[in-house]
Amino acid sequence: MGEDYILRTVMLTKLYNRVTAVDGVSINIRRGDIYGLIGRNGAGKTTLIRMILGVAKPTKGKVELFGGKDLGAARKKIGSIIERPSLYPTMTVEQNLEVHRILLGIENEKIVGELLEKVALDRARRKKASDLSLGMKQRLALAMTLIASPEFLVLDEPTNGLDPSGIKEVRDLVKDLNQNSNVTIFISSHLLGELSKIASRYGIVEKGKLIEEFSSAELDERAKQSLLVKVDNIKRATEIIEKDLGTKNYKVRDDNIIELFENGEKPGEVNRILSNNGIVVESICKSQVDLEAYFLKITGTKRDI
Repeated sequence: MGEDYILRTVMLTKLYNRVTAVDGVSINIRRGDIYGLIGRNGAGKTTLIRMILGVAKPTKGKVELFGGKDLGAARKKIGSIIERPSLYPTMTVEQNLEVHRILLGIENEKIVGELLEKVALDRARRKKASDLSLGMKQRLALAMTLIASPEFLVLDEPTNGLDPSGIKEVRDLVKDLNQNSNVTIFISSHLLGELSKIASRYGIVEKGKLIEEFSSAELDERAKQSLLVKVDNIKRATEIIEKDLGTKNYKVRDDNIIELFENGEKPGEVNRILSNNGIVVESICKSQVDLEAYFLKITGTKRDI
């Protein structure tokens, strides 16, 4: 395994009382990735993360971290938040960080102040943890994971239950850590609209199985923007599209609609060419498959995740 990989799992499997929670999952996370693990609640995301962190023992398969075989040493380079953050409610924000620093044996006393500033909690340093909003608690938990300067951050549903403002705060912090502190990040979520704003690679998990891995560039290619053009004469319109636009990359849909997979950025030109050739264009609009739609397509379901 090359040094450019932070994590690889090889056919990782977990059974609970003969029920398969994770089924032969092999994922690959490169250094510098923000890797988004996508799946419905109960798909096996948390169980997979627990095995990666050593909290749960695999039934079979293996975990490879940082290109080596010493998982104990490698896991010291990982920071993680699984489910709700563990905080001392009667202690202040600053005290929570300070106690964690001491427990970890971190000698740098200045790191507490630096991290409070990084997660934008410096003005709330004297506030008790019990008085924090959910978003502030999540940022404090992130600060605590960063005390040991991890190279790899594992976050299980970090925006679950947050309001839009809290979600944005966590999202911005994750992007900053990745881009400015060179932290590789593995983040599970079912909030696909948010995940699509930060992830560079994705893995889709369904019923314990890894269905697909792809990069954000590959997603863009598979979910190319198209034009939906409703016309009065399908046969004549397709002839013009092939002749004057020079493409056969289209699909005829119901209700006299042509879906054009090229010229998606040129609705005006498409409208002009068809109109000049006597075609009545009843409507023309852009259509683009987003991450959620792609997930639903791949998993073959119409239900909300």
